[in-house]
Parts: sequence; structure tokens; C-alpha cells
Amino acid sequence: MAEHPAFVTNVEAPIPVYLCTRSQWEDGLDLPEALANAAKAQGFKGAAGERVWIASDDATLSGVLFGLGKGTDALAVAALSAQLPEGTYEIAASGPLNLAQIAAGWADGAYRFTRYLSKPSTPPRLALPEGEAAQSIVQEVIAIQLLRDMVNTPAEDMGPAEIHLRSRRAIWRKPRNDHRRCSVE
Repeated sequence: MAEHPAFVTNVEAPIPVYLCTRSQWEDGLDLPEALANAAKAQGFKGAAGERVWIASDDATLSGVLFGLGKGTDALAVAALSAQLPEGTYEIAASGPLNLAQIAAGWADGAYRFTRYLSKPSTPPRLALPEGEAAQSIVQEVIAIQLLRDMVNTPAEDMGPAEIHLRSRRAIWRKPRNDHRRCSVE
């Protein structure tokens, strides 16, 4: 499987993330007791961008509740991954979003332009299930990151030769039944 710093597979004890809309919150969302109590105490309503974090007894993050508002903006998850500390997370409740929408938002918020950094930070990582669907998501995110890196690179470091080199790194291949798949060397 192609690798991306914002995604992992096969992890032990990831931090659960519960995504919910305002209406799902009002209808009652099945949450661990400590997270539900913290959400009530903080006046959580499920509004877009609203969040509740809880810690375990050893002061490590142990659960996250994140509001999606009406649940119509798939990139709302970008606001969450941009705020989370380094760690490995899994989606325990996805609200109305599917895995591809969540992963696209997660990658958008976790994106870091690191070309000129001597010690880049590690973004929060989302645990993805193994399989073709996750592989396809990661490949798409890698292609988008390559493009974003090219756009963010100053012109003096991105002349025609560099554009050509970067473009050659993205290899479009055509499996028999999928003409949209992309991978990176």
C-alpha cells in the first residue's frame, strides 16, 4: 500500500473519534459515558467545528467528539485534523460521511508544506481499514499533496525542469477496470 503521513493501517489502541451532526446529537448519540458527560458539561450541541476532548487517567487523549453541524460539508473534518495533536485516531462514529469524505477532509487538515523544514512535525494519523478502497483513497491524497506542494513552492525553486521532474514522479497507470488510479514512485 502506498504510504501517506496522515494515514496508517493495523494499529493498536487508536484514539476514538466520534463525528456527529446537530440532529444526531439531539437524537442521542451512543458515546462512552466519560465523553458524553464531558460533552454535556461543555454544552456541546453538534455545531460545525465544535469539539470535546477527554483524557485518560494517565493524561493522554482518550476520546474526541466533533460536531459536523448539518453534516453537508465533507471537508469539515479538515478543521478537526488541523487541531489534533500527534497521535493515531480511528473514526468510531462517522455521522453522515463516508470513509472517502472523511479521509479527504482529514488529509486536507493534516497537510503540511515541509519542503524547507529541517524537522517537520508529524500530523495526526487516521487509521484506515486495509483494502482496495483505502489504497485508492491514499493514492488520491498523495496526488493532491504533490500538487499542493508544487503550488506552495516558490517560483525560484519551481522552474520548468522542477515541474517536469515533479510531474514525472506521479505515474498514471490504467488497470483494466479503473482509468482514474494514480500512484507515486
